[in-house]
Amino acid sequence: MSVEIRSVEIRRRVCLESKHMDSNYREHLLAKLRSTVKGECSLKYGHLIEVEDIVRIENNHVSPGTSENVFTLVFRARTIRPEEGQIFRGKVCMTFTDGVLVSVMDYFKVLIRADSLAGFVYEGEAFVDKEGGGVVEQGDEVEFVLTRSKYRSDNQTYSCFGKLLRVVI
Repeated sequence: MSVEIRSVEIRRRVCLESKHMDSNYREHLLAKLRSTVKGECSLKYGHLIEVEDIVRIENNHVSPGTSENVFTLVFRARTIRPEEGQIFRGKVCMTFTDGVLVSVMDYFKVLIRADSLAGFVYEGEAFVDKEGGGVVEQGDEVEFVLTRSKYRSDNQTYSCFGKLLRVVI
């Protein structure tokens, strides 16, 4: 199974100041939504990559406490959720004696432990393939399979481990 970027529908409440209640209120809602959910990660949807559009406005009212316009929206977003067995590509952002740390689209990092780098040994600041002569070093693009993934609610991200499949040339 390879990585799948999904398009999902998400329901959310968004507050919009009265000064934005004009003929472009949908654009204002979309801009507010995009800034609000930027970088968000949840167990249900994974990492939110991009808000595509507003599908529908289900409800709206004026908040008695703030006098802001509160909209209940359903929006479509692209998400990526790391699951065991998925195949990813990413950039090696760190090498150390215990393995390599790989960044996937700047959304999450995956540790590939030294024992999951079959045939490679750590030498200096890189892993060297003793038989094939290949090297895994910082900045390289690698392909790997996710062997373990767990959502951490304390910092709203995933902790992931992987196994190297190949260095992408």
